[in-house]
Amino acid sequence: TYDVSYRLIVSGTYKMYVDLRDRAVANAPLDITVVPADTSALHCTAQGGGLASSVVGIPASFTIQARDQFGNRRTTGCDVFIVKVEGLEEFSGNIVDTKNGEYQVTYTMPKKGKHKLDVLLLDGGEHIAGS
Repeated sequence: TYDVSYRLIVSGTYKMYVDLRDRAVANAPLDITVVPADTSALHCTAQGGGLASSVVGIPASFTIQARDQFGNRRTTGCDVFIVKVEGLEEFSGNIVDTKNGEYQVTYTMPKKGKHKLDVLLLDGGEHIAGS
């Protein structure tokens, strides 16, 4: 009996070849599927026009991409993100979980001025990258 350990940090599908004395062992190669780890706020990203600017009273939008601690894109949903604007109590946004690791965010800015948009992952309360 032999014990083998390995650590993969990039999600995807792999083939593991196992040889013993230059001969493939039974059932080799083995198919291995590596799925992303849990979502890490510090590695999540956001993109879209609504991050940089918006017009009072007109919906703006952007997309959050959930990622794990290794930068792998999450491929499932169920994370809870929060979007808020510093200094605005009456701000509301809508976040739609597309169930593939992406979250569509739409909001309407109620007040003119320069504002800081905060995007946080509820689990841990941490800001996502760039927020």
